[in-house]
Amino acid sequence: MKHWKTGAVLVGYLLLTIPLLRSQAPQQNVDWPVYGGSPGSVRYSSLKRINQSNVAQLQVAWTYDAGDAGGTLETNPIIVNGTLYGYGTGQRVFALNAATGKEIWKFETAPAGGRGGNNRGLAYWKSGGDERIFAPVQRYVYALDAKSGKPLPQFGQDGRIDVQADLRGGPEGISAAVGHAPVIYKDLVIFAGRTGESLPAAPGDVRAYDARTSNL
Repeated sequence: MKHWKTGAVLVGYLLLTIPLLRSQAPQQNVDWPVYGGSPGSVRYSSLKRINQSNVAQLQVAWTYDAGDAGGTLETNPIIVNGTLYGYGTGQRVFALNAATGKEIWKFETAPAGGRGGNNRGLAYWKSGGDERIFAPVQRYVYALDAKSGKPLPQFGQDGRIDVQADLRGGPEGISAAVGHAPVIYKDLVIFAGRTGESLPAAPGDVRAYDARTSNL
């Protein structure tokens, strides 16, 4: 796996443009709404405007410096309704205009969230006018308002749940973390956890929480 030590996001397969094709109509806008592009995480787009005959004409549309702390960037951003959501190298969560790269908001997870480790991605959930980003950061899963980036106090405690609290040993009796994007199914936020390769290791229990209330 290639580590992007500079922290610059170059989401080329989503955001690079082809000047030759700009004049073609109609232009189709397609989101990348979940980790891996689809519920099956196939990492594949069915769009056909970029192909073998014109791929050499790709140009960088914009860049965004996500290097807000030490470490590497190993995350797959998502795009919903023209907004890109992702992580910085320091586990800060950000939202950008996917067409221009302009920052809309940034959420600071430290010091409670910690700075270490990487995260593969986050998740989007919507019900009516309620739009949320579920962002795991170490031992916590945050529920953020998708438009403002502010934590939603009605979810868990001050907008987050402690994933250690619902495992044997209690919140201080075991070390657990979530390093992957949660799966959204209807109104459930589903995830397991990061497990070690040696003993003692945290349990890898699969859990589902209510997306509105955080009830297990």
